[in-house]
Amino acid sequence: MRSTGLLVCLALVLVGVLWFVRHEDNHRSAQTVSSLPAPPTPHRTEGTCATPPWSPKVTGGRTGRVSVSPQPTAAFAYWLPGLNSKKCRVVVTKLTEGQAASLAADVRDSTYRRGAYSCPADDDSTVWIFFRYADRTGYEVVSAQLTGCSFAGAPHRGEVGPFWRGTDELRALRPAGV
Repeated sequence: MRSTGLLVCLALVLVGVLWFVRHEDNHRSAQTVSSLPAPPTPHRTEGTCATPPWSPKVTGGRTGRVSVSPQPTAAFAYWLPGLNSKKCRVVVTKLTEGQAASLAADVRDSTYRRGAYSCPADDDSTVWIFFRYADRTGYEVVSAQLTGCSFAGAPHRGEVGPFWRGTDELRALRPAGV
């Protein structure tokens, strides 16, 4: 009788944990900025390119995993250089509607992978993506690592990854020298 009660308790705990994990991963909302912020200014320090800690002031979406809405009309990408960047400057590019929509879908369709994993070298290169929509003002925000484990996130939000779905697409879009 005790073993049956113990099994029932363990089963209830397992159901609760699985519900919490699924709830946390599916509880998503976007963060926005009212206008495009000025990008940070990297500088050379002892032979490496250093970008100061930088994050745009965002509103909304203070809990759950990072997300963006579907059907953006465009996006602006702030490509922050890595430690070994020769040019040591931020490059700003405009993404097409198709590129923006594909990346937005990748963010929504990606999950956080739990467990142990081995990541390649990380040079701290990052891209901040500001998604634009026809039916509202402001921009929805996502940041993504371009090297290492390639997580995507936003300020105060849970990340997706490692190696989230947009990693390869961003690497293909990355301007030379960043």
